[in-house]
Amino acid sequence: MGGVKLLKASAGSGKTYQLAYEYVRNVIIDPSQYRHILAVTFTNKATEEMKHRIIDEISALACGKKSGYLTQLQEDTGFDTEAIQKRAAQARTKILHDYSHFAILTIDKFFQRIIRSFIKELGIELNFNLELQTDTLLSSAADLLIDEISVDEALRKWILEFVEEKIEENKKWDIKTELTRLGTELFKENYKRSESEMASKEKLGNIVAKTTSHALAIRTQMQNEANKALIIIEQAGLCIGDFANGWNGFANYFAKIASGEIVPYGKRVSDALASEEKWYAKNAARKEDILKIIPQLYPILKSLCETYDKNIKFLNSAALLRENYRNFALLTDLARKIEELCAAENIMPISETNHILHRLIADNDTPFIFEKVGNHYTHFMIDEFQDTSAMQWENFIPLLENAVAQSDENPVLLVGDVKQSIYRWRGGDWRILADQIHRQFRELIPINLTVNYRSRENIVTFNNNLIAACTETDNAQLNAELETAYEKGYIRSACKTELTDMLRNAYANQAQQTVPDQKGGYVNLTLYTRDEATGELIPPVIARIEQLQQRGYAPGDIAILVRYNADGAKIANMILDYKSLHPDSPYGFDVVTQEALTTGSSPTIGFVISCL
Repeated sequence: MGGVKLLKASAGSGKTYQLAYEYVRNVIIDPSQYRHILAVTFTNKATEEMKHRIIDEISALACGKKSGYLTQLQEDTGFDTEAIQKRAAQARTKILHDYSHFAILTIDKFFQRIIRSFIKELGIELNFNLELQTDTLLSSAADLLIDEISVDEALRKWILEFVEEKIEENKKWDIKTELTRLGTELFKENYKRSESEMASKEKLGNIVAKTTSHALAIRTQMQNEANKALIIIEQAGLCIGDFANGWNGFANYFAKIASGEIVPYGKRVSDALASEEKWYAKNAARKEDILKIIPQLYPILKSLCETYDKNIKFLNSAALLRENYRNFALLTDLARKIEELCAAENIMPISETNHILHRLIADNDTPFIFEKVGNHYTHFMIDEFQDTSAMQWENFIPLLENAVAQSDENPVLLVGDVKQSIYRWRGGDWRILADQIHRQFRELIPINLTVNYRSRENIVTFNNNLIAACTETDNAQLNAELETAYEKGYIRSACKTELTDMLRNAYANQAQQTVPDQKGGYVNLTLYTRDEATGELIPPVIARIEQLQQRGYAPGDIAILVRYNADGAKIANMILDYKSLHPDSPYGFDVVTQEALTTGSSPTIGFVISCL
């Protein structure tokens, strides 16, 4: 049985070099092996880069040109230079003459290839169109659902009640906006997993009615008990302020519950349950009066705490259900309209590929499914592994386990970096790389690439310190919240143990080293200034551009990175406005940006549209 290589590679550490070398090494050992290697990444650009890198390296070896791989290949394979050159030429010829089996693909394209080989069995049209963008599809489905209101009385009643609840809560009630916002959930893996369990509107309505009634009964019971306590206090001629810590003390818990505010009890309430001495101050004037009613108040306070602990999860769930149940019910109707649109226009949303393959694997012999693609893969490389979703990983597991079981080598290479997890909006789960992979495979060979070949020393040092500080701060905050949640009974001990220090463990050994000759580098942090008139934060972009050009940098050497596209448009407009107002400036302010080049950004186009 073979093993799995786990390559943890931070930015600039040479992971592309290692991936390409792994592929080249395999085809040098056996030139026909290219048909049995599958390399998977997440973007088309990364796919093309990997293909070019591999072909260039194989071609360089075949032509006897200088290659950084040659020495390492000689050590790993035992072949001399002439043998490596000959095998590289064979591999190059085979790949170029059989390019369709040069399997370096995006993960979505690989899954689509499998699905297309099962089109007949799955009942899918032969020439289906893959839909990457879901906004238009959602908008059309929402329009169809709204049109259906005129003929579907039950749907009309449901949506009218939905709108009335939004109005009562002073929330936006634009039904189409709400439907399209809600509809984004339909394309996520969590919904796909629970789709079959979705209840009908009628059944959901009954569940909510019963849940709300039970929650109200619990709240009423707690309020009645708290009111009894207040009556006892009043009859004794006391008030909340007479007890320990006054209105900030434990006795105020009675008042909060009586007013209908079901809130967690704090440490002072717990202390009062543990000791009578916590009911009054040391020099309390009404100490004797308080002692007389403690036997009556203590059972009530204890009962309130026990009722809270026993029912708080249910009360929170009931509140969430009450708030969102109409949304969930409408999801089913919206999903139905999306299915109708897809069937009519022969469309398949890209999010469906993972789900369809997941069902296919669950119901069939897994090796047969993957073999039907046209190749029997024996070696696998998955790049950007931190962005793999749970369903994608579950689809890959049988394939990887089969390869490991049939090999004496290490046929699987997984490459990733927790810090670069950016596809969480598509279900990417960094915990697979950080933790789950270690449970899945017994023979795991970790390889850490810690040297940053891309950046200079000061930049690497800054990044190391920043990430370490952020990790420790967030980890401490997470641990504190876990401790609080555990004390209040929100989570169990096992959950607390599992999640404690999760961030620290995920970012362990994250620090990078530098290449000795990469000295220097410059990092400067500048806080935004605030406009006194509008209060808006103003990034010091103009001043920084001028400073950099004064130091000898050309405008083309300067890149401005922003968090959102809208921010990019604002910065571009700021620079262009400054340029137009300062035509005699000795500095260059020409901007090249996707947002600035769109026709909608043109003042002339805007004027014409306004006139129309």
